[in-house]
Amino acid sequence: ILEGPTCMAGYSLGEITACVCAGVLSFTDALTLLNTRAYSMQEASEEVGSGMLTMTISHQSKLGLAKEAAMKFCKSECGILNPVVQTASYLTPYHKVVAGHNEALDFISDTSQQFGLKGCKRLPVSGAFHTMLMDSARKEMYSTIKNIDVTTKTKHRVYYNVTGKTTSQENFVKKNLCEQLVHPIKWEQAMQSIYGRPLGEEFPQTYEVGPGGQLGYILRLINKKAYSNYRRIEV
Repeated sequence: ILEGPTCMAGYSLGEITACVCAGVLSFTDALTLLNTRAYSMQEASEEVGSGMLTMTISHQSKLGLAKEAAMKFCKSECGILNPVVQTASYLTPYHKVVAGHNEALDFISDTSQQFGLKGCKRLPVSGAFHTMLMDSARKEMYSTIKNIDVTTKTKHRVYYNVTGKTTSQENFVKKNLCEQLVHPIKWEQAMQSIYGRPLGEEFPQTYEVGPGGQLGYILRLINKKAYSNYRRIEV
């Protein structure tokens, strides 16, 4: 049981878990949302060949130009009228995830050196999550969540993927849970919001609950001092 006030955040699907843990959502309502989210995102993924690509960037990288060039390539060479290639996740200042049509991702991988992108690697997922290719799933989420109650009258604060910030407005909670399907995850920004503090002020204890320790690894890359108080709880 969490006795004192806490800050919580969950990556992508984990955002719903964070809301349950904070008391923003009931467990039953969360299962309803998860069911809608899973089936609608799978259906959206089956409509078009798409995926996700992780990469390392630097100050010299030209990711924006790479995405523009990929869209032009898809239109002129692949006959895709409305190609999608978006930044899907801001992990750290130097690590990003891009998602969209497979043709666009292949183009970026093949021309990565030209744009100063390194370590491009396709993720083992079935679709371009957190991009406009998930728009049909977003609509399904809105349809479901309108019948679900949320509350922000809790001592625990949740930091949301879409904004990287917390909110006390319950309608914004619902909006964030739906909009994250088509907008990038601002994980780096959320971590900066949670751990930003004056010089000399101590950092809180941080616990990652679940299998693996990927979020802890990301925290270490973002804020080593905050990571010094990190613990992983295997589930």
